[in-house]
Amino acid sequence: MPRQVWFYRDWVVDALNRDLPYDRFVVEQIADDLLPGRIQQQIIATG
Repeated sequence: MPRQVWFYRDWVVDALNRDLPYDRFVVEQIADDLLPGRIQQQIIATG
């Protein structure tokens, strides 16, 4: 069964287009599901 990872891919492209700072990019990928006040787009970042 093929994986459907386009949500994560789209988040990465959007982050690059928004010029998201590297430190924030890393935080959102590693631990954003643990931070308070998160939104769906940030949960997608954790892949």
